[in-house]
Amino acid sequence: AADSTAHDSLDICKLALLQEDAVVRLWAARTVVQRLDTKLAQLLPAMRSDPFMPVRREALLGCMKLSGNDAIDQLQNGLLDVHSSIREFCGFYLKERGMTDFAGFYRQVSSDASGSRLQGIIAGLGEVGNIGDISIIKKALEGNNARLRKVAIVALAKLLRDYAISELLPYLSDESLAVSRLV
Repeated sequence: AADSTAHDSLDICKLALLQEDAVVRLWAARTVVQRLDTKLAQLLPAMRSDPFMPVRREALLGCMKLSGNDAIDQLQNGLLDVHSSIREFCGFYLKERGMTDFAGFYRQVSSDASGSRLQGIIAGLGEVGNIGDISIIKKALEGNNARLRKVAIVALAKLLRDYAISELLPYLSDESLAVSRLV
């Protein structure tokens, strides 16, 4: 099936990307990137939002093959991914293109972010931020989203290191068992 015509490849990959099986979706994503043309490039946005991290990474590789400013935009969007491997992947390629102030980027986009993008920002600040970013991270602890609170706790622990205990102790009694267990 993978050796079919270009039109068939588009249809096959489109169907494969809709499957529940992550391995099938990954095969389709790799096929899209290997045979990338203008028709197959239509599948990249769907691949970027796939729940399986390797499929999202393939989408980024495809965007980089197309190059241009869109690739940089997609890599910067990848910095906001909830998965650390995607953030590291994007950071590596953005460094090659001259971007160095990742903490500044996270601060700049933090004001209007929500949902999984905010999780990626908070996690990213925990990885590359500094003590000055603690106020942004603490705001994430105030919300109702337990996943976001977990990400914020990890980020605080990374930034505060030995001084994190006093900041994190109140979260032992968090309403979410997942959050309190993490502490």
